[in-house]
Amino acid sequence: MAQKAATIEIPELMQFLRSSLHELPDERKPGNNTKYRVEDAVMAAFSVFFTHSELKARLAKWNKAGFDFRLEWLLRCINAVISGEAMFSALKDV
Repeated sequence: MAQKAATIEIPELMQFLRSSLHELPDERKPGNNTKYRVEDAVMAAFSVFFTHSELKARLAKWNKAGFDFRLEWLLRCINAVISGEAMFSALKDV
């Protein structure tokens, strides 16, 4: 008998991760380095990984369609559009 793959929705996954991370010990001494909770730092790292994975999948799809973008270039364009500042002269008119 074939097994079905388990599925989980993003909000459920985030809640599971937050509840698991909430129990992590924080051994930092009070100071500027405790502005954010360990839980928040781990969630941020997870978000970056998730976003990176999604972008790589989209880049692969675009490459098959004949568009040859590098992830670094795409992220620089996104940052230029969001911030309104081009860090490179080639992106100033994007």
